[in-house]
Amino acid sequence: MRWKPAWLLVTALSCLLVAERVVPWDTGFKWEPNAPEAVLAVSDRGRAVLAVNAHPDDPDGDCVVFVWSRSRAAIMGSPNDEARSGHRLYSRGLSGGLWPGTVEQSEWIADLERRNRVHLGHDPPGSPG
Repeated sequence: MRWKPAWLLVTALSCLLVAERVVPWDTGFKWEPNAPEAVLAVSDRGRAVLAVNAHPDDPDGDCVVFVWSRSRAAIMGSPNDEARSGHRLYSRGLSGGLWPGTVEQSEWIADLERRNRVHLGHDPPGSPG
């Protein structure tokens, strides 16, 4: 079978459009960039909480806490900041700074979605009802 050039172009463009990437997220807050003793928790009812130490320049020193609802999963772990250049998203926006970002077109979320399809009661995100 011969591939038509137009089909190859559409396929190549589709891959470019859906590649996962990190987009900066301006929270209005800064915290200790090395995140010592950061805590991430996710409940079975869809709430995720991230607590991090205050930025060294923060005058009151209060912990910064983020809370999300409708969360199905969250992950925190390696690599640390010294090895961050080895992260799979480093060249896709993660190299841009020490502050948070949103992962768009996440391969991790797509993998979770594929694995959960075996459950008879699975309700994929974005499905009607």
